[in-house]
Amino acid sequence: MITELLPKMSRHQAIQSLRSKLATAEQRAQHANQNKINCRLFGQEDVVNRAERQTRGAIDRDFEQPENHDNLSLVLLAVRSADACYFCGDTPAACGTPDLTADRIDSSMSYQEAYQSGLLVAACWFCNQAKSDSPLDLFLQLAKNVVDFQDRGVPATAEIYPRQRNLDWWLFRASSRARNLEVRLTREEFDVLRKKPCHHCGLVGPKGGGIDRLHNNNRFYDSATSVPCCWACNCAKLNHAVELFYRKCRAIVARHFA
Repeated sequence: MITELLPKMSRHQAIQSLRSKLATAEQRAQHANQNKINCRLFGQEDVVNRAERQTRGAIDRDFEQPENHDNLSLVLLAVRSADACYFCGDTPAACGTPDLTADRIDSSMSYQEAYQSGLLVAACWFCNQAKSDSPLDLFLQLAKNVVDFQDRGVPATAEIYPRQRNLDWWLFRASSRARNLEVRLTREEFDVLRKKPCHHCGLVGPKGGGIDRLHNNNRFYDSATSVPCCWACNCAKLNHAVELFYRKCRAIVARHFA
């Protein structure tokens, strides 16, 4: 690539340009993947700790006055103590956690506004993180797309969450480095993979897709365990096992599209 830039600039300028591009890609990748990094599921104790931090964070955001803290704490405690996840129907026991989390159906609302509007629901850890800030209809459609493709071979035809920026080789490497993941793919293998249909929902994006690790305990991307993946599926699956991702999608579809 340096030789391609040489006719227009000196070798030193070309190297400096490439270094600047890589640094920018790393910054963008760190910003774009911060939520994904923070949402990793390490174990049951971590789930409980994060649920507690969620309550404290909601209190800080929605109730600035100290006299309101106990009110919101009771609201979130009541929601998290529900019998089953609103999205997939799993109980806390089925999720392996002592309770559920609180999720806003409309993420543009504060927790207080969502509660007053009847839009604060109980959610398991997986569904809360998979939905993130997405509108409910798009999250449900994502689950349906996965089930349609995996069970009936019908691929998705429209992007759920269009990428704002195309995933190129430099951004992929910078993002992997920010997450301490080794890239064992060659650039040619990367280019071939990202042009294929999404492994989970079958979508062929107009800008190409991304890359997902089927086995998230692997700390690397390689040609044997890496698959093409659209942006929506990658965001929803996070670092969960693919079997759990498919099971949750089927449960969501059975509950909301019956």
